[in-house]
Amino acid sequence: MASVIKRCDCPPGSWSSCGHSWVVRYRTDGGRGSGQRERIFGRNKRGADDFALKVEHDKRGTVFVDPAEGKTRFGEYAQLWLAQRVLAEGTVATYESVLRIHILPAFGGKHLATVWRRDIKDLLTRMRHRGLGASRITRPTW
Repeated sequence: MASVIKRCDCPPGSWSSCGHSWVVRYRTDGGRGSGQRERIFGRNKRGADDFALKVEHDKRGTVFVDPAEGKTRFGEYAQLWLAQRVLAEGTVATYESVLRIHILPAFGGKHLATVWRRDIKDLLTRMRHRGLGASRITRPTW
C-alpha cells in the first residue's frame, strides 16, 4: 500500500503551512520481499495523493510498472526477455527475426513506460498489412 507522509517534526495540524516535502512510500510488486521506493513531491500534496492512488490502482490491475523499471529501454528488456526463455532453436530464430525486423525498429529505443497498448496494436496492424502470417504476429508467449 502506498503511503503519503511528511518527513518532518512539524505537528500534523501545521502541515498545510509547513515547507517540508510530501513523500509517497510504496513497494514494487512482491510485497515485503520487494524494495521500498519513495518519490518526493515538494509541497504538492495533491500530486502525492494522485501518485499514491495510481500506484495502488495499477498494482491491483496488474499493470504496475515501477517508475525506475519503466526507464529501461524496450530493446534492452527484449534481449533480456528472450535470453530468459527456454525455447527450441527454431523458435529463438523466429523470435529474433520478428524482434529485429519489426518490433525493435518501432520500440527498441523507447522507455518501457512510454510504450502504450495502442502503439502495440498499431504495430500489429502494420505487420498484418505487410502480409505477415498469424504465426509471426500472434504468439501466446509474447
